[in-house]
Amino acid sequence: MLLRTIATALLAIGLAGSPLQAQTVKAIAVHAPAEHQPFAYVADLSSHGFATASFVVDSQKRLVIEELDAYTVNPYSVGATFVLTIVTNGVTMLHYISSTVAPGFSTVELLIRQQARYYADAGSTVGISQFGVYSDSVKFQISGYEVNAP
Repeated sequence: MLLRTIATALLAIGLAGSPLQAQTVKAIAVHAPAEHQPFAYVADLSSHGFATASFVVDSQKRLVIEELDAYTVNPYSVGATFVLTIVTNGVTMLHYISSTVAPGFSTVELLIRQQARYYADAGSTVGISQFGVYSDSVKFQISGYEVNAP
């Protein structure tokens, strides 16, 4: 790495007197991204075997979902499949997420942790359903950020 830095510096010094220095540099306008506003939603999907929850994205915002997490408390049976549903302008996108965790005997079991990038426009309905989790409590967490819609 040091040799590469030295070679780059020598090349720059060597080119200083060459015609390459006469090139013009044109400024490029840089647009800063819209301010990100943190977003978090926790759904209680505690019904035995099947449950669903949903929310509507603010009409002035766009939602970017970056992480999905689900956990259960005192599981009896875990063969979990979660379905993230995003409905925008009548178009429905379904995203299936399966848990590969075998049921254990601990109090709290992490079922899924997925880093992804899902987008929901202003006014979209975002839903989450769980199939196959039998336990005292199931929580599903969605996190990411919102940006102002143009």
